[in-house]
Formats: sequence, C-alpha cells, structure tokens
Amino acid sequence: MEDYGYKYYSDYLSGDPCGFEQIVKLYRENLILFIQQYVRDYQSAEDVSQDVFVKLYLKKPHYSPKASFKTWLYTIAKREALNHLKKQKREADVDEAAFENYDEEYLEPILSDERKITLHRALDELTPEYRRALYLCYFEDMAVNEIAKLLNKRPAQISDMLYNAKKALKAVIMKGGSKYEILRTGTE
Repeated sequence: MEDYGYKYYSDYLSGDPCGFEQIVKLYRENLILFIQQYVRDYQSAEDVSQDVFVKLYLKKPHYSPKASFKTWLYTIAKREALNHLKKQKREADVDEAAFENYDEEYLEPILSDERKITLHRALDELTPEYRRALYLCYFEDMAVNEIAKLLNKRPAQISDMLYNAKKALKAVIMKGGSKYEILRTGTE
C-alpha cells in the first residue's frame, strides 16, 4: 500500500500548500475518532486534531520513514491527546465519570453505518487499552507492529491484547442480546 501521507507531507515541505490540504482530507475524520478514544469527547477530539494539524503546519516536524506516515501522525495525536488530558486535570478537579461519558450525538452523523455505531457502543464497554487496540486494528487497518509502536508495547503483547480484546468484545455482544443483533450477524 502506497503511503500517500508521506508523499503529501513531502510536497508540503517542498512548498506545495495543497500537500497539507491533502493530509487533512486524508486523515482528519479518522484521526478525530482515534483521539476520541483518549479524550472521550468528540468536541475535544476535534480540538486536539486541530492542534495536531497546526503543529504539522507551523512546526513542520521531521518525519523519517521508519514507520508509516499514518503511524507517525497518530503518535503525534496520541501525545497531544495525553497532553490535553493532563492540561484538563491541572485546570480543574475533573470528575472521573466525565471521562466515561460517551457523546454519541456527535458519533451518529460520522458513523452512518448502523453496524459501526453498534460496534462503537460495544467497544465502549471494554477497557481503554482493549478499545484502542481494536480500534487501531479494525478501524484504522494498522498492522500489529504499527500498533505496538504507537502504544509502546511489543508486537507479541499487542497480539495477546487483540486476542483477549476480541474475546471480551464477543462477551459484551453476547450479553447485549438483540441490542447487538446487527453486529452479531455480521461477525459470526
């Protein structure tokens, strides 16, 4: 698979502003959903994604193609999301329950496919670590090695985590009964 992000970023660094626009078009929506796995709020995820793109635009950080451009970009996004959470904790005494609220009204228009919405609801019942691993694997089509780099784990740990996360997800779906029937018929 060709790494268009790398090409667009190289074009941008060479002075072509269209390269940056293409990066935003290519990654914006999925980057927001990835960041939302950390910040648990769509609006905050949008804000953090804008911070990521502003950083790319203004600071033009060096990219070395040791990993895919997408993995590099998502690593920057993860760092920004964690910084956002730290900043939130410093600014206010945040109730832990606020991080557990999942703002589905913003998710609905983006994930028009009802099976994806159902899957996101089931994923929400998993631990954050399982949720992130499954999201990166199945929604972002990242390989185990890429996920390992992004989550600072060994590939074997990610393989084990994905196996256990799938078992946990199946248990959530099975306990959901007819509520998750759409998902169940698509995965069995």
